[in-house]
Amino acid sequence: MRARNPEDLAEPWRDQDSFNCIFLACHGKATQAGHTGLVAYWDWLSNQQGLDPKLLAVCTWEDHDADTSESILASEDNVASLAIAPQSPLSPRAAGLFYMKFFTELGDHSSDSINGRMVWFSCTKARELLRRRRLPGQIGMRC
Repeated sequence: MRARNPEDLAEPWRDQDSFNCIFLACHGKATQAGHTGLVAYWDWLSNQQGLDPKLLAVCTWEDHDADTSESILASEDNVASLAIAPQSPLSPRAAGLFYMKFFTELGDHSSDSINGRMVWFSCTKARELLRRRRLPGQIGMRC
């Protein structure tokens, strides 16, 4: 689904048992007219009541929002019980490679449900791919 603003995220939650991950690809900071930044989506998600815990995978590149990423990784007791988020700016190539590797590993090893161990393993494998390709960027995780 493509959300143009945070309130668009409400629709999928009506059937929240049908998914276990939210992949949020957005602008880190709302620097251009008409673009909503990561903080708006995170504020909406973190303030909702009655949402089942999910893996929140955040993808931003170039216009990194360090404060919001740290808030996501430090938060507890909300919808994002497991989370990965950039801790530094990523190039589009680095972001693409990281998340493709992360979700490939997660899909290969977590067929029924996602747990912290599988998030850690998948994130570690994806970080290693960036290191081997000599692509800068740090991705943090909470699991």
